[in-house]
Amino acid sequence: MPLDWDHVWTEVFDGSNWIPLDQNCLHFARRLNEGIGSWTYVLAIADRCEDTEEVTERYLQHSNGTEEEVSAWRQQIHTARGDASGALTQSRTAQGHQLQLAGLRVAWQSAKDGELTKNNCDLPSKW
Repeated sequence: MPLDWDHVWTEVFDGSNWIPLDQNCLHFARRLNEGIGSWTYVLAIADRCEDTEEVTERYLQHSNGTEEEVSAWRQQIHTARGDASGALTQSRTAQGHQLQLAGLRVAWQSAKDGELTKNNCDLPSKW
């Protein structure tokens, strides 16, 4: 589920990986080039807490973008997360900004290449 974007899609969890039912969704990061605004996070929400993940980096890597494009998209997403007005997002909402303020990174543990994975199911007390 991309935050601050105008649509969602369905993925299935096969026990170890999230697989989009519509493979076109793998490349949706390329839409950041269209000038329509950014998204702030991509969340894979499961029925079990331990299977829920923040998968933003994974989608950037699956986009088939050049190193320069992916770097620019990361910066665009980072900037949109910091925008309290939501004006930089495609849906003109500030959900990602609010999650950042509420401590999303406190509840998730850093992993390779900046991807975040669920450390445990305890969210910060502000939630």
